[in-house]
Amino acid sequence: MALVGLGHSRGGALVAAAVWGLAFGASNLCQINLVLSSAPDRFEAAMSINTLGFNVSIALGALIGGVFADQSGVSSAVWFGVVLTACSLLVSLVTRREAPSDAPEEALAAVG
Repeated sequence: MALVGLGHSRGGALVAAAVWGLAFGASNLCQINLVLSSAPDRFEAAMSINTLGFNVSIALGALIGGVFADQSGVSSAVWFGVVLTACSLLVSLVTRREAPSDAPEEALAAVG
């Protein structure tokens, strides 16, 4: 979304790319920590499933983005990505579960 709004200038594109790089790096570390906390004794197997999901997402994104770009132009693929991001954020916010109040302190520390 930042590239759509700021990408018309070199400085804006650089700022958007820097923000994306920081966010992507942080999300990867968070994802690894979540996988480790959910399956500490089977971390390698859990990470392989995580990697499978990641690669399938990249392949589907390239396929669907290519179809949108071919049919309606590159900007339509960007806006489709914006819509998917907004939908995933909405689903995450609606389905978010809080830790039980009687959960041990270690479990609460691992989650947040």
